[in-house]
Amino acid sequence: MKAINHGSPTDITITWDKPRDGVLKQLTHYHVTYEAISMAGQNVTNSSQYSVNVSATSQHVSLKDLATYSTYEITVKPVMKDDKMENKKVIFASI
Repeated sequence: MKAINHGSPTDITITWDKPRDGVLKQLTHYHVTYEAISMAGQNVTNSSQYSVNVSATSQHVSLKDLATYSTYEITVKPVMKDDKMENKKVIFASI
């Protein structure tokens, strides 16, 4: 999984690799969550967690209006037909 900043201090695009064919056949969608874990170098203890569902055919999502000078924990979970989820995490600092 990668976090790509396209020049905006508050917007990023998260991309990930396509799962194995056996997994892909069972995939219904991706569940992406993100929350600030630090702002301006200070730990955040009560931040809101946001989430978005992404189509099974997509391998990216754009996150907009993030806080500047903040570090986010971002998780992409492939959701399977049997409701199983696998985690992938990336920590990203917006500038």
